[in-house]
Amino acid sequence: MFNKGKYGLLGLMALIFVFSCNQKHYYQSAINVPGSTWHYDSLVHFVVPINDSSAYYRISFKIKHAQTYPYANLWLKVISKCPCGAVKIDTVNLWFIDSKNRFVGTEIGDTWTIVLPFQDSVKFPNNGNLEIYIQHIMRKNDVKGIKQIGIIVDQLKTK
Repeated sequence: MFNKGKYGLLGLMALIFVFSCNQKHYYQSAINVPGSTWHYDSLVHFVVPINDSSAYYRISFKIKHAQTYPYANLWLKVISKCPCGAVKIDTVNLWFIDSKNRFVGTEIGDTWTIVLPFQDSVKFPNNGNLEIYIQHIMRKNDVKGIKQIGIIVDQLKTK
């Protein structure tokens, strides 16, 4: 027989768990990679509204990759255009494995999700749009196993 009280409590506990795990970010967005193959000439583009030029921000990458991803890392070229118009180009090496050659992050099925820091405590002199362009710069033109490229921006609490 169906016990409403028991299943209702389990459902409530599941909802509390889901909502407690979903931290609110200032900005979060992700782009799915068609066919899980990221082509060298495919730029990923994000537009982040900066509404408080007195605040500091933390920017992180959120990458989803297949269990079959063949590399230990992912090299990226990141072009940032701040609201004031200044352009900055960074080369970033993201490591996907630990010292025991195991993928790090969260595994669901055959997909790994990893969040890695890019910039911490960055401040923008003007309000407006921060534009971020991301391109892989691996030695192969097509990198197989990358399912999604995303960024997370958090506004840091002022002291």
